[in-house]
Amino acid sequence: MFGPPEDFAIRKLVNNSDYDRAMEDFYLYYRRHHNQKAELHNGIFEIIELLYNENIPLGVFTGKGHKTTEITLEEFGLKKYFCTVITGHDVKRHKPAGEGLELALQQMQVAPSDALMIGDSVADIKAARDAGVDIANVLWDLYSHDKPLTLDTDYRFLSTGEFRRWIDEFITMSRNNNTDETNYE
Repeated sequence: MFGPPEDFAIRKLVNNSDYDRAMEDFYLYYRRHHNQKAELHNGIFEIIELLYNENIPLGVFTGKGHKTTEITLEEFGLKKYFCTVITGHDVKRHKPAGEGLELALQQMQVAPSDALMIGDSVADIKAARDAGVDIANVLWDLYSHDKPLTLDTDYRFLSTGEFRRWIDEFITMSRNNNTDETNYE
């Protein structure tokens, strides 16, 4: 299932009497095998660290539940970098609705016009559009590029290296704009 958190899917798969045990087993398995089943793409940690060090507020908007999101952020050493984390448990309308993105922006006190969502799925693109936020479609981890390529996006990146170069240019341009404004005052 794509959209609601994992406990919604597990509830559909097991009897009510088995649900608590199934969730306990799932979370235990998820933590134990996390780093065997998931990995950060080359350069992603450095990109997140760079943005954080540039005081660019970072948030997470995921369909995963609280506990699995927490495990992932801990296992990858990313927890400290995100000032806001919105999971599938925090919203009534899951992706592709933009409710979670709107909530993240509200918590970060960032206007939609000042935000950029980074996403790799059709649901991410639709959520960004629903929330009035620009979307950067990242295509380095898709099993199928066909559907995301048919949708209108503001940016597309085929590799983490290409994305990093764009971020470096953005930071340089932002610094130059701030310097220019200071000189005119």
